Amino acid sequence: MKKSIFALAIAGMLASFSAFADSPNFPFQLPLVGAEVPFEYLSKIEPNTILMIMSDKEGKTQVVKIDRSNLPRGVAFLRVTANAAGESQGGCYVLINGFLVWMDPCPYG
Repeated sequence: MKKSIFALAIAGMLASFSAFADSPNFPFQLPLVGAEVPFEYLSKIEPNTILMIMSDKEGKTQVVKIDRSNLPRGVAFLRVTANAAGESQGGCYVLINGFLVWMDPCPYG
């Protein structure tokens, strides 16, 4: 059950992210690079880690640990506009000095 809730939360964040990435105010193109990790990795996530959960058209699921080294610094690279319950939020994640920092409200457009 925890994995399902977590996957739904990530899916919601990714939906918000893709809408943000398509906006004309998005400050950069974000080519994500990462390595596949076992699904069990979700049971003990290390601090300062970005994971993506994806499924293809057949439903095959993969968990990918994103390499933070190619993320832009000092700008919002992920804006969360709603939580898993569909309630509005205005926060974003920013990479500052190599650390993921949650800012709410998001200071970036």
